[in-house]
Amino acid sequence: MKNYLLTSILLLSFLFSFSQSDKKYTVSEAVYDNTNVCLLNYKETNIKIDIDFFTEKNLFFRISQNNKLYKIPFSKIDNTEQLSNILSTKNTIEYYTNGMALNQFSSQSQFALILQILAPSLLFLKSDVGIYGTLGVSLLATIIHIDAFRHLKTFALIESAIEYPY
Repeated sequence: MKNYLLTSILLLSFLFSFSQSDKKYTVSEAVYDNTNVCLLNYKETNIKIDIDFFTEKNLFFRISQNNKLYKIPFSKIDNTEQLSNILSTKNTIEYYTNGMALNQFSSQSQFALILQILAPSLLFLKSDVGIYGTLGVSLLATIIHIDAFRHLKTFALIESAIEYPY
């Protein structure tokens, strides 16, 4: 019984100490070879990164040596004024969940397809207005349909990012 009690106390202390060892990174800007680069700092290690964009939850970047997209949650990054200055110059992207991206894509695509189906009905006006109206509505529907793919592209880019450190 004493062995079980001692083992469980040691196990609990290990689990609590492990959960508190959350990594904290800092992002800073430095000058290398007369160009401004961003550095990802952890303890004594500096890695040159290229920040692509960020969402409300994650920072997305590429390490200078390879072209893979990585992400770090903002909860693991020390929020400094220098980081805020760097992020003010970068693009922010709206965060999508699976359902949100598919819902927005499908609703925009559905609207565009309905417009394309109904556009030929303007030909029954039997004038130049009907012909030009049909062409205009078809063009508008095509633009809306192409814009709908933006939601899927953003979602795919966010989902393809590798959690850092992997």
